[in-house]
Amino acid sequence: MIILKNYGVGAKYLHLTLSGYDVILKEIAGIPSPPPPPGEDSEVPEYLEGSEILGEKSLDISAYFKPRTTFAIFKDIYGNFLEPINVTDMYMQREGKTLFQTRNHIASDQILTFYFYDTPSQFFLLTFMPTQTPNEYIVRDWDEGVADIIRDIFPDHAKTVTIMNARKDLVFGLQPNEILAGQEAQLDIVTHLTLAMYNVLTDEQKAAIAAACPALNGFRILFDEVNVCNIKPHDKCLEEMAFTKRKVRTLQETYFAVREENQ
Repeated sequence: MIILKNYGVGAKYLHLTLSGYDVILKEIAGIPSPPPPPGEDSEVPEYLEGSEILGEKSLDISAYFKPRTTFAIFKDIYGNFLEPINVTDMYMQREGKTLFQTRNHIASDQILTFYFYDTPSQFFLLTFMPTQTPNEYIVRDWDEGVADIIRDIFPDHAKTVTIMNARKDLVFGLQPNEILAGQEAQLDIVTHLTLAMYNVLTDEQKAAIAAACPALNGFRILFDEVNVCNIKPHDKCLEEMAFTKRKVRTLQETYFAVREENQ
């Protein structure tokens, strides 16, 4: 299924061809003839011979299949089409749009989105610029979001969105600095306990462990120098560890309840 948004016309447009899972994209310089209204038996013209092709890409979208996942194609600073990017996973990242675009060398808005439901054959393509296509298509309003279109075509996707939002609440509810402090406190306390047990071993047992772990003595010296308990009392370390673990358990409990309810 191909979905065109009502973008009107512009100084360039997309020529889109779909055959099975094979997609051919061509960005064309010029103003296309507007597509005929949905339902009318009217032939969509090809781009004019000799028109400047600004970018071109062919791909087999089935190679990217992942259930209930949205992919998007962007362009880089040189005007080349990039490989499809999993924007469903992007939604779960902390880095934000600007860092995401920089890391992936993105220099444009979305050109094309494609979404898979539960099987490779359950998909649609959605263009984000004026488009010509020889394929059948439907037109959606300019201001409709991708998630709204997905829910309209695949109503059960609403449950997936609910689970995704709960997972995002879980991920974003955990502050990196809090997690790091709690994990460091737990690790150093466990290391203290382990070294305390080591210290009550016999000389023969210590020698056997040192032979099996040549880095042991260097580790003990370094740990004595840099462990977090040198700057925080043990009760403070335990407090940070307990805070982090309780917060994680509470967020996980909420997430797993939502997931169970919407599966």
